[in-house]
Amino acid sequence: MRNQDCPGVLKELVSDLISCYEIYSSNQPKLHKVMNDDERKIIADLVRSNYILNKQAYLELDHYKSNGELLGKHPIFKVIKLKDAINVLSTPRLFNKIKALETNIFRNKQKENIELVNRDEALLKHAKQVAEKR
Repeated sequence: MRNQDCPGVLKELVSDLISCYEIYSSNQPKLHKVMNDDERKIIADLVRSNYILNKQAYLELDHYKSNGELLGKHPIFKVIKLKDAINVLSTPRLFNKIKALETNIFRNKQKENIELVNRDEALLKHAKQVAEKR
């Protein structure tokens, strides 16, 4: 991480690793409290997804440390590709993408698909920033 040639995405990955660990460690004890099944499912999904993301980030960092190259399997790399695709959209297509993301977010909230909602909210924020610069 201290080397000048260290990819910036790894620094972002470290930030995600820390955030995921904090979410995991603060919510995991809640699973042992008395709560209804719906609350338990929400907490369990949150704990599970953050545990998995934490492990994936660690694997990326460990692979880079050992081999000097990115593994590229962490979901952050997919988000980077999606953001890059948004960057090159024409203005009319960009506004269509913004509308599509808003629709996807609404639909996935109804389905309680937290992972897709979070991903699309990040993409929507990015798309709106790109639109403001035009």
